[in-house]
Amino acid sequence: MSRALLVLCIVFLACGLAVAAYSAFLRVEADRGYQRVVVLVDWHELAGLPELETGLQPPPSGRTVPWSLLSALPGAHLCYAEETVGTLLTQGIFRPAAGTVAPSFVVTNSRYDADILAGASRHGYQVRRDSATGQLVVTVPYLADVDLQAIPVAWLGDVLAQARAHQVPVLLRPGGGQLLGADGARQTLAYAKRQKLMLFTGTAVLGYPGGLGQVASLMREQRMQFGWIEFDEQDGSEELAHLLNPQVVRVHSIAAEEMPDYDVDGAVARLLRAVRERDVRCLYLRPFIQGLAVGDTNSVGYRRRVCDVNRDYFSRLGTALHTAGYRLGSYAKPPSGPPQWLATWRPAAVALATGAALAFLALFWFPAWRPRSYWLILLLTVLAAAGSVLSGAAYALTMLATALVFPLLGLWIALWCYQRWVQPCSAWSLRRWLAALAALILASAVSAAGGLLIHGGMWDAASMLRVTQFRGVTVALALPVLLLAAYAWQAETLQDAFNRASWRLAGYWERFLGLWSSPIRYGDVAFIFIALGALGIVLLRSGNESPLGILSLETWFRGGLESVFSVRPRTKELLGHPLLVAFLLSLAWRNRISLLFGLAALLGQVSILNTFCHLHTPLLLTVHRTALGLGLGIISGGVAGGAMVIGTHIAAALSRPEGTTAPAPGLPGLGA
Repeated sequence: MSRALLVLCIVFLACGLAVAAYSAFLRVEADRGYQRVVVLVDWHELAGLPELETGLQPPPSGRTVPWSLLSALPGAHLCYAEETVGTLLTQGIFRPAAGTVAPSFVVTNSRYDADILAGASRHGYQVRRDSATGQLVVTVPYLADVDLQAIPVAWLGDVLAQARAHQVPVLLRPGGGQLLGADGARQTLAYAKRQKLMLFTGTAVLGYPGGLGQVASLMREQRMQFGWIEFDEQDGSEELAHLLNPQVVRVHSIAAEEMPDYDVDGAVARLLRAVRERDVRCLYLRPFIQGLAVGDTNSVGYRRRVCDVNRDYFSRLGTALHTAGYRLGSYAKPPSGPPQWLATWRPAAVALATGAALAFLALFWFPAWRPRSYWLILLLTVLAAAGSVLSGAAYALTMLATALVFPLLGLWIALWCYQRWVQPCSAWSLRRWLAALAALILASAVSAAGGLLIHGGMWDAASMLRVTQFRGVTVALALPVLLLAAYAWQAETLQDAFNRASWRLAGYWERFLGLWSSPIRYGDVAFIFIALGALGIVLLRSGNESPLGILSLETWFRGGLESVFSVRPRTKELLGHPLLVAFLLSLAWRNRISLLFGLAALLGQVSILNTFCHLHTPLLLTVHRTALGLGLGIISGGVAGGAMVIGTHIAAALSRPEGTTAPAPGLPGLGA
């Protein structure tokens, strides 16, 4: 590469990183301005708690426990989901009507007639008066795929009146889906027009599937935010979030079936983690009713214990949020995004930096290329910069290229520097240990630079809400590993794949051709299956919604890290960083195990970049997590590397022919 090419690549790279750094600074400011949290408490769960004196569950007007518990969490809202057929039957407000074909129910108390009539009008249910008793009879539709007990009906005025009397703000949560009258969506949202946040109950959002556009339009008119429940695949929720962006709030809750497995400490830690790490700004609380926190429901003192536990739960959550710098409120102001000029032009800067990094990677992979090849790369880089500004699809490809290039470049720079620094050194030289640790830091810095480009180049209000996100995580994990495997397959020759005269690593094409010309051994086939299986597990475990469960030992390990450091480094980095040190030190062994170390090491570098791709995570927390992972990796890598150096020295001494004193250049006894 000529001097002019080198200078131009450095300018492109510096330009992209400078723009990304400025964009990242604005992201930090946006995170600081997004600190208000809405806390909702489920009314039906609260109402299910027994009264202290009687142990019974009286009508809304006679309940005292819910309001006593809510006083422990000032600023919280009561979330009142529509009464369903099931809850109305349980309270005795409904009883099945006799002699009807369609599901019909008699309203047993006329004080609820007005509430039921309003709900039936919104949902389009048939209503009539019984000719003999004059009681109201409601007929609901029979739907084969909907539980009859879960069909929404109405909100009760008694509950709303009690909330007003206790000065507790209420957020109404209507049922979603298709159970609407002719103007049901408008009536429902108008009924709740005073609230600024809207959540839907049931398996679908209001208006799904055909009326999402109307619902989004009505909510925009009322300046109402959509509460998008995390990890809940409510039909139509993602589409509605895109329609309302950025009037969206991420909601996190602990599911009812999970609550028995938590104690107060665990529940508070989980909820606070959702707020701190994933920009969740609405917490949906369910009280403890049974399980680990409250003990045996049939034991003496259960009623008092369940109230005390939940009062402690609410109080400690409020204290934890305030201590962490968050404010409780009824409205979470949407996050701010980058200025328009930056959003328009930063794709060009990212493309220029990525093209420069690709040119540097090509310099390592194809050292025999002529200057015109690099000029062609830079020309394509300029075209990619223009395309990224004009086309979202082109920019997505640029981001994917960034995710692929930088971890590979970091590893190749580390490998090249290590080989330069340790020539010529014995396999047990202390210099190799220091060089491996320095190479780890260098590789991680390059990978983090790529992550900074992606984060600074993509973040906006939509990505903070996870309405949009980086989509190339799986490819960015798998493809670099496959490319390294092709280069380092004959790992026993990697130590010699460095030319001391020209200070160059062996070219990629040269080693790739050597792979195809080498014979296939039974051990190679077994190794391929093991490597592919391990890679498949890594890919399946990537993300928050992995189909693979987490081992109990890993859960314990993660919990320990969080309790000590408050932020948990990623497992792939904790394993990959020390294995990068092991990879470099094992080159002198001339053994196939170096390939395993190298693949794991590259996954650690990819994980650094992937951490920055989590655009819904506050940037400073991402930097903290990455730095912590690197620090722990340096410590563990230093210990493991030191053990490897000492072990290599002992093995060399044992394998040295009797009567010789000169150090052996390698470890033939450990070779493949």
